[in-house]
Formats: sequence, C-alpha cells, structure tokens
Amino acid sequence: MDVNELVQKLEKDYLLIKKGKWWYFLGGAFTFMVVSGLVSYAAAINALESSTAKAVTAEIVKMKDEAAKNIEIISEIALNAKKLGELLTSLENLSNDVAQLKKDVEQGDPWQECGSDIKIVTKETDKYEYGLFRQGAFRRVTASEWNGGWRVMTEPYMVGDYSSDTPGLRFKLGGSMWIWDTPDEIDDKGIFHMYYYDTKDGILG
Repeated sequence: MDVNELVQKLEKDYLLIKKGKWWYFLGGAFTFMVVSGLVSYAAAINALESSTAKAVTAEIVKMKDEAAKNIEIISEIALNAKKLGELLTSLENLSNDVAQLKKDVEQGDPWQECGSDIKIVTKETDKYEYGLFRQGAFRRVTASEWNGGWRVMTEPYMVGDYSSDTPGLRFKLGGSMWIWDTPDEIDDKGIFHMYYYDTKDGILG
C-alpha cells in the first residue's frame, strides 16, 4: 500500500470515528436548540454537518502534513544509508590496498618506480639506492659528482657481439653512462649518454 492509499484509508476511518464523536457532542446541543425553538431542524442538521466536516478536514490536513514530514525523514535516512554504504565500500577498498602494501613490504621488495628522468638518481642518495631496466635486465646505478657535474653509470654487464678481435665488437664488460654539467663540452647542451667499456687500457667511453 502506497502513501496515498494509506492516507485515503485513514481519512475514511477517521471520518467515521470523528463524525460519531462530533455528533454525540454537537447533536445534544442542537437537539436542545431545536426543541427550544431557537433554530429549525434543517438549520441544525446543516450546522452540525458543516462543523463536523471542517473539524475532520483540519485533522486530515494535519495528518497529511505529518505524513509528508515522515516521508522526508525516511528519504533522508535512505540517503544517509546510501552514503554510509559508499563509505563502507571505500573503507573496504582502502583496507585491501593497505593489506596488499603490507604483503609487499613483508615480501621484502624495496624497489619502487620513481619515474624516467635519469636525474632522479642524484636525489637523496644518502637514503635511497637506484636502478633501472636496461638491455633486458635490471641494473643498479651509481652517481658521482666528481669535480662538478654528474656522472651516472650502470653496474658492468656483458656487451659486444663476437669472440674474435673484431674492432669494437668483441665481448667485454661495459655498461651505460650519462653525464651532465661536467667541465667537458660534450654535455654543454644537456644530458649526454654514452657506453663505457672495460679494456686492458682501462675504462673507455
């Protein structure tokens, strides 16, 4: 049963109950006035029905107003319940994220992605160790600000293509390096990338 049907039923039931009470009270008064000749019988009936109808109408309006207020309260409760549900969902998602983070920490994986700018490896070097993915594998990097500027190099790995003495292509240890702001003019335009090689004459770039 919806609200309108409920109100209609209440109006019907209330009208019968209330009308009986008003007829009991006003009926006695008007009977006295009719018997006394103060008013006619028809006038007494009209006055009684009019008074009863106004009282019932006023009560019905009051009931409707109260019903409307109750509907507003119920709607507000439903809205708050929806918001509470959304909040609980957010808290559940946050709890899952925290659980995953805790799991990652317990597994002992200290490496976190921090961007693609090579200059990041010079930040807070007293707190962090840096590395990058290059030539098919993860490489730790070392930074140095020797005599001004920066020199960044990967840990050595095997480079080259041949076991023969083909110039510049023989297997050897080497790696990648980046320099900027050094006294050398090669990096005057910004970060300069090159490869280094471990040879019998030392490290060559």
